[in-house]
Amino acid sequence: MPYNTYFKPKTTPEERTECFEWFERHMDRLPQQIELPGMTIRDLPRFVNRSIRSLKIHIVQSSLFEGQFSLLQFVRAKLRQDPNFEE
Repeated sequence: MPYNTYFKPKTTPEERTECFEWFERHMDRLPQQIELPGMTIRDLPRFVNRSIRSLKIHIVQSSLFEGQFSLLQFVRAKLRQDPNFEE
C-alpha cells in the first residue's frame, strides 16, 4: 500500500506555487526533523529549502521531478496532521 498518495504525473504551476508559498510562510515553524514511513528527514528546514529551490528550476523542464514535489506535499500533509504543529 503506498504511503505517499500525492504523486501526479503532472502538476500545475498554481499547485506548485501554492505549496511553495505554504512552506515559505511556515518555514520558521518547521520541526527539525520528521518521521515518514520508511524514512526520517533529519534537517527538515534545509530539506524543504533545497527542494523548493531545485523544483522551481527543474520541474518546469522535466516531469521527473514530480516525485520530489509529491514528497513535499506528503511532508505538508503529515505536518498538518500533527497536533503540535501550528499552522
